Amino acid sequence: MSTCRSGRCPDCRWRARRVHSSYRRRLAERPLGSKRVVIRLRVRRYFCERRSCSRKTFVEQVDGLTERYRRSSLGLKAWLRSIAVELGGRRVSGCAANCGWPRAAAGCSHC
Repeated sequence: MSTCRSGRCPDCRWRARRVHSSYRRRLAERPLGSKRVVIRLRVRRYFCERRSCSRKTFVEQVDGLTERYRRSSLGLKAWLRSIAVELGGRRVSGCAANCGWPRAAAGCSHC
């Protein structure tokens, strides 16, 4: 779990103090040699207590590591994007399957 004391609402930037719940999250990361790397972290869901904000709850994001809805790290996203550029925009899926890269590499559509 992150060590920060509270999160900020992504809509109104109000600092939240009340924790709604927490859950485990798994992120694919760049492979280490031929080994698959998975990051496991626990994140907190907070209440946004500002009455004028339409968002009632939100989940903390770890800067430089996570984004909303993403199942892979930002490092893996950047790495896959650089591979796609190197391949001249051709699909990465064949190369990913041959190299044993994470499934996220197969489509690279989330980059």
